[in-house]
Formats: sequence, C-alpha cells, structure tokens
Amino acid sequence: MEKLLSVRNLRTIFHTYRGVVKALNGVSFDVYKKDFLGVVGETGCGKSVTSLSIMRLIEDPGEIVDGSVVFEGRDLLKLSEEEMQKVRAKEISMIFQEPKMALNPVLKVGYQIAEAVSTAEDLPIKSKEVQEKVYEILKAVGLPDPESMVEKYPHELSGGMAQRIMIAMGLVTKPKLLIADEPTSALDVTIQAQILHLIKELVSEMGTSAMIITHNLGVVAEYCERVVIMYAGNVAEIGNVKTIFKEPLHPYTKGLIKAVPVIGTKGKLQTIRGIVPDLVNPPSGCRFHPRCDHALDICSKELPPIKEVEPGHFVACHLYD
Repeated sequence: MEKLLSVRNLRTIFHTYRGVVKALNGVSFDVYKKDFLGVVGETGCGKSVTSLSIMRLIEDPGEIVDGSVVFEGRDLLKLSEEEMQKVRAKEISMIFQEPKMALNPVLKVGYQIAEAVSTAEDLPIKSKEVQEKVYEILKAVGLPDPESMVEKYPHELSGGMAQRIMIAMGLVTKPKLLIADEPTSALDVTIQAQILHLIKELVSEMGTSAMIITHNLGVVAEYCERVVIMYAGNVAEIGNVKTIFKEPLHPYTKGLIKAVPVIGTKGKLQTIRGIVPDLVNPPSGCRFHPRCDHALDICSKELPPIKEVEPGHFVACHLYD
C-alpha cells in the first residue's frame, strides 16, 4: 500500500498551572491511500490532540515540541502558515465533534460551503461553478431541496443535518484525506449509523482516505479497515481491524475489547483495574504498566518501541521483545 501520511514521534504538550501535560508522547502511525483508519481509545488518551496536531491547529497553551507529519513528501510541521492554509483548504479536511459549534452562526450554510469551494478552487464565491458544486455536494450528502437548504442558518438545522453540512464542507473540495473527530458523538444511535455510512460511501467514491477518531469500538468494527489503539498519549497497537479484534496483543487492547458489553451474556462486566494516569506526572516507562497484569521489571523503566510482529500488525509492548 502507498503511504499518504506518516506521523513519526509526534509529541504535543500543554502548559497548565499544574505543570506540563504530556498529551502526546511519541505517536507514530501511517495512513495509506484509500485507507479507512480508526483511531480509538479512552477519553483523554490523545486522539483529538493527534488530529489537531496533524492539522496544526494546536493553540496556546498547547505546543508541538517534536516529531514529523509527512504528507505526500512534505513535513506539515515545517510549512509556513500560508502553505498550511492551502493544505487545509484543499488537501486535508477535518470534521469536528460539535457541528453546530463549528459552523458560523451568522452565515447561511450555503455561503459557508461556497466559501470552502471558493478558497480551494480560487473562484469567485458567487460564480456559477461554485454554486453548482454547492448544490452537487448537498445532494450527495442526502439533504433534500438544496435550493432551500442553502438559505438556512445553523440554528435551523437538526444535529444530523448540521453534521451532513459539515461532511459537505469537508468533501466538497475532494480532499486526499478526511479527518473526522468523533463525527457522531452528539447524535442519536439511528442518525449515527446513517452519518458513518454516508462518510464511508462518499470517501470510497472519491478515492479519499479517511481517519475516524472515536471512543466507540463498535464503530471501528463496523466501518474501519485498520485501527490505531491509543493509551495515555501513546500508540499501543496498530493493525487490521479483524486481526486486532480476533487476536489482540497489547494487554490494554485485550482489556479494552473484554470491557465491551455483549448482548445475551450474564455476569459482571470486565474492567481494567486502576485509573488512567495523570499526564502531568505520568508513570515512567510504559504508561500502562501500573494497570497491567503482565508487567515486567523493564516496563517501569523503558518505554517500549512500537514493533512489527507480523506484516501490518504493530505493538508497543515489552512482552514481544
């Protein structure tokens, strides 16, 4: 498979009154062309910070302090802000968790989509070509009556409609990579399935790669082809979804899968002992070792490197040294 994006040793911190939060601690993974990658983990594990770091949208008091994000041969962390804006406008799009918060409340949605097209294609915002693309993408995302939809303001939309508008804005320029950060977290279950199916269908048609950020293993199992498992700012495991669910290697991945409720089974739900570490003062070595039932002496001393144990299956664990 041909690589589209390579993240290597990415480290992002946040300066707080309590000290420095080490949000990303050397994150590395790849996104391939026409990939549908899930990034999964508990709240606070660094999933969203990873996506914002890739897009260079980390603001004070946050700071990217190390690593590289190579997209088609260019390290995005070394581009000027003007060059990065061009990448965001046309090559990499992002859908955020709260669609109504991401949309401008005082502008009609049609204008906001047209603005995205105008910026990416360098066309007048009121040109016929721009308007045609707006109507075309609104139809593609399943919104009825595009002529009336373009006249609506964000507060007039339901959550599902607002998310479809965000998908339209994200895909109207036919980017090479779409990053969706918890795209269904604010929606009810039936709408969630529709939105995820829509994203999968559209990116497949366009040949776009997708990176879906989620805490829901069910979403990963149903829609993703590969998955990155994150824990406390580190990558624990990477692999094909079927392989990870059938034969997980990292103790955290195993615990995460066992903690998923299964309909029809009785008994106490399995949990991972202990609590998520404080990232101001994280544990030394492997950040999971205080909660791990298989920890070795080396686990508290050295951070395990991520290694390929079989083709396409990577794990960061001293048990596989």
